[in-house]
Amino acid sequence: MNSFTDNMLFSLFSVSFLAGVLLFFIPSKNRFLPQKTAFYLSIAVFVTTLVAFCMYYSGFRPEMFTAAIPWVPELDLKVHIGTDRFSMLLILLSAAFLPLSVIVSRNARRAAGFFYACLFFLQSALTGLFSARDLITFYFFWQFSVLPVFFLTGVWGGKGRISAAGKFFVFHAVSSLLFLLGIFYIADNVHYLTGKWLFSFDAVASAGLSATVQTTCFMLLAPAFFLRLPFFPVHTWFTGLINENKPGANIMIAGIFVPSGVFAFLKIIMILLPAGVRFFAPYMVYLCAAACIYCALMAWAVPALSRTIAYLLAVQYPLIMLCLFSFSSDTVSTSLFHMASLSISSAVLFALCGAIESRMKTPMLSDLGNLARAMPWFSVFFTMAFFSLAGVPCMSGFAGMYSMFTDIFSRFPVPAAAAFAGTALAFICCLRTVYNVLADKKKTLHEPFTDLNIYEICSVAPLAVLLLIPGLFPVFFSNAVTHDSIICVSQQEQSRGNR
Repeated sequence: MNSFTDNMLFSLFSVSFLAGVLLFFIPSKNRFLPQKTAFYLSIAVFVTTLVAFCMYYSGFRPEMFTAAIPWVPELDLKVHIGTDRFSMLLILLSAAFLPLSVIVSRNARRAAGFFYACLFFLQSALTGLFSARDLITFYFFWQFSVLPVFFLTGVWGGKGRISAAGKFFVFHAVSSLLFLLGIFYIADNVHYLTGKWLFSFDAVASAGLSATVQTTCFMLLAPAFFLRLPFFPVHTWFTGLINENKPGANIMIAGIFVPSGVFAFLKIIMILLPAGVRFFAPYMVYLCAAACIYCALMAWAVPALSRTIAYLLAVQYPLIMLCLFSFSSDTVSTSLFHMASLSISSAVLFALCGAIESRMKTPMLSDLGNLARAMPWFSVFFTMAFFSLAGVPCMSGFAGMYSMFTDIFSRFPVPAAAAFAGTALAFICCLRTVYNVLADKKKTLHEPFTDLNIYEICSVAPLAVLLLIPGLFPVFFSNAVTHDSIICVSQQEQSRGNR
């Protein structure tokens, strides 16, 4: 490909971005016009992305999914975009979450057009992030994705939105600064080795950075990516943000914005800086295990449903990082499968949180109960999502956690045991939450509540099915979505064994 105009990935980014620009200028005087427009545009974005996803998996015109365009020819600098199976899956998930976010956010009234525009801008930024194949392009979309989240929180959040948005901005400003310093350090060393300013992932990987340089880069880049994850002890921005944001924004934040931190760690640190990962892995695995236990205990203590879900998610991401530090291609593949499952679970749960909060006007667990009879569709999807998050057999969450623990117990027995203890606490907390919301007989409903409407059911049901089928056929789905993403990890693992 010689230009972006005939590149499918650039088209996906452009469609979402232009839709966001259109929504930004839609007047909010008509209460329903911004949401209806946003819904139809989100369907268009999803259908376009689904067509691109099928094209890529079928092998139709693969040249449409890669491009390298010069932007400073004098320095031989190029903008690289491309994709693999895992990247394409994340792009599809971000597009699938968009209609769900719009439907759940039907109560957004103040500057509604700008609210929906921020959702589309966030989706377009993450599409670019998952498509980037050079450090400069990756950094641009990394920064771009922060702005919509900041506005979603600061403008439409709850009473503590200013504090939550401020903390989010400070954490990600530090993350961006560390990321930028890491890019400069990598570029300087690549220039020293090759005589050229190269930023593409392939060029950096083939430059032959020394172990010392890789270790220093790890110390700059790993904290930058951990700051985007709900990773102990820098997870507080995430739980505060989830507590203040509207459910529609939480779907995009927890479902796809946070997983982009794991994606960045995999694509940049694990593949480009393997020596740094191996040096710090013996220490980082204990931090991951401590994070699992701490967040599981906090999930028991918080009173709000959305915040409980946030801490339960914060238990899972350190577990995924623990698997990445194993440097086993099989474990990495399983952890990525689990991350995709976790994204779907979080999207379904926050969509259901929005449905229940709009009906009962409360986010507190103490005010919920006896919803199994009043809202049967809600109860079915809520149970499926929480069971997947807890790791109940036959759900996709169980398939991922079982395979991950099977491998890390043989590699890191003590951290794995601690992480298992935290996961067990989270499992019990999930069951307790389901019981309190659906079957607590001590509570009575003083007024009838309507179940999920047809739009909510049609949006949530396909994602709920995706939590069940991969749990029944985990090997097929794991190989289908992660094979291309672990080729480099597998090659490095093999070369390490040869040495």
